[in-house]
Amino acid sequence: SRQQTADSRQQTSRLVTQVDSFFGVLLSCALKYSLSIGKMVDADVLVAGAGPVGMIVALELVRHGVPADRILLVDKAEGPPQIAKASSLWPRTMELLSSHERVLERLLEESNHVDQWTMVSREGGSPACEELFKLPVGGTVPDCRYQHMYTLPQFRIEAILRDELGQLGVNVHWGTALEKLREVRDGVIVELSGEAGVVKAR
Repeated sequence: SRQQTADSRQQTSRLVTQVDSFFGVLLSCALKYSLSIGKMVDADVLVAGAGPVGMIVALELVRHGVPADRILLVDKAEGPPQIAKASSLWPRTMELLSSHERVLERLLEESNHVDQWTMVSREGGSPACEELFKLPVGGTVPDCRYQHMYTLPQFRIEAILRDELGQLGVNVHWGTALEKLREVRDGVIVELSGEAGVVKAR
């Protein structure tokens, strides 16, 4: 009987130790979670990447009713690029942007309207060029009101999109990279670099 009592006490002691350990871990997790909640930013939509695609996505979100202050637009770069990269806007792209009148007006005003490419060859440093072939690029989309290829350096396209977003109340958070993302029941929780910290997005 004494041995059974001693064994029972040992089992109870081990159980208490395990429970204490469990609640210790639980308390530690709760503390870490509460600390992260303290700096958590709440948003409806997080857009990672402030290039042309990311900015057009943000514009469309606003157009479809998402409040500007509920959109977080981030980019890991330290600031806007100053190189040309891509430079062509095609008719269907212009058609998409026609929902944003100020953007479309500036793009039409600043871009070159191209109807044809001419491929030439120059040999031996001669100033004379030999024409190889011509490629029509205008009037190729019959059911679209925009019938040219429109050329403008990408940094100017981005500046126009960024200006429009600024007027709508959406600003780019530069130097902010998406580092971790995990899905939760009602959205995602994202860890960002820099001062943004942790973001919960719907």
